[in-house]
Amino acid sequence: MSRINAPLIIAFGLTLAGVVSAANAVPIATTASAATSVSTGTIIAYPSISTTGANPNGTALTLANTSLPQYFYVLNSGSIEIVSVTITISYSSTTAKKSFLHCGQNVLFAGTNTCASGIPVTVAGSGAVTLNLTPGSWYAFEIDAKKVVTPTISVSVSSAQIRAAINSNS
Repeated sequence: MSRINAPLIIAFGLTLAGVVSAANAVPIATTASAATSVSTGTIIAYPSISTTGANPNGTALTLANTSLPQYFYVLNSGSIEIVSVTITISYSSTTAKKSFLHCGQNVLFAGTNTCASGIPVTVAGSGAVTLNLTPGSWYAFEIDAKKVVTPTISVSVSSAQIRAAINSNS
C-alpha cells in the first residue's frame, strides 16, 4: 500500500480550488458567425470659411465684424463619423436678437435663412449640435447677429460624439 503525503494533498487541493475560482471569474463571451474587425481612425472636425478649408489645428475661426448674415462651415476630414459637435461662439460685443441656422449635410445656403435644398435648422447657440457628419462631409451655418459684432467660432468633438465604423459580413 502506498503512502499518501499530506502536504501534496493539501497543495493539490489548493491548486484545484484556485483553478475553479479562476474559471468562475472568467467572463462569458459570445461569438458571432461573421468576422468582426477593429481598426483605428481619426476624429478631425473644425470650422472653416469655405467647404474646402484647411484644418486650423485648434485655432478658432474669426468671422468679419459686420451686421450682415455670416456663413461658416464645420468640416469632418477624419475617418470616423461624428454624430454631434460642440460649437462655442463668442462675440466682440453683446448681440441683439440673433438667428443661428444650419442646412443639411453638404447643402449650401442659397440666401439669408434659405438653404439650396431643404429647410434650415435653428441652432440654439453655443453647445452641442446634433448632426450626422460623415467623413469628408460638411455643414453650412449662418449667423445673423443683427448688430455689428465679430463672431469667433470653435468646434470640438468628444469621444461620446462619434460613431465607430461597423463592418458586418452577410
